[in-house]
Amino acid sequence: MAKNEQGEAMPKIRDLLPIIADKNKALGELDTKLSAQIKRVEKALQQHISIRISIDITSEDDHRHDLSSYFSFTKTDGKWGFAHEFYFATTEETTVEPLLGASREARLAAFSHGYIEKLIRTATSVLDNEIAARSQAIETANALVSELEKVRHSDF
Repeated sequence: MAKNEQGEAMPKIRDLLPIIADKNKALGELDTKLSAQIKRVEKALQQHISIRISIDITSEDDHRHDLSSYFSFTKTDGKWGFAHEFYFATTEETTVEPLLGASREARLAAFSHGYIEKLIRTATSVLDNEIAARSQAIETANALVSELEKVRHSDF
């Protein structure tokens, strides 16, 4: 019979299977609740944001492999929601994985690493920058239109 580090008898493998099954069931139920919370947060943001917002979550290990990782609120398959985006520098390719279709670990990290909260807090500054860029573009367009309207058809 197998013994643990303290010299005590360990349970038989067959006795562990029901315990593992119960723990796996509990884990699945918690994951379902976590996914429901992700959907609720996405729905709330869908009512207020219609522009891509992202935060860099690239790890040191990612950098060593020429990979950049981002947690985003973006449009995928015609719907706004959370996603992980991966940019591979060597191939210049980007892949996007919706959070609700991602691994359990990725969904957990969205909350446990604070990605969702950080993204929401980042939204204000991103929107400020986008408003400023569009305001500048309108000023430029207005100046161009004004100049063009000064030209009369007879001047051609």
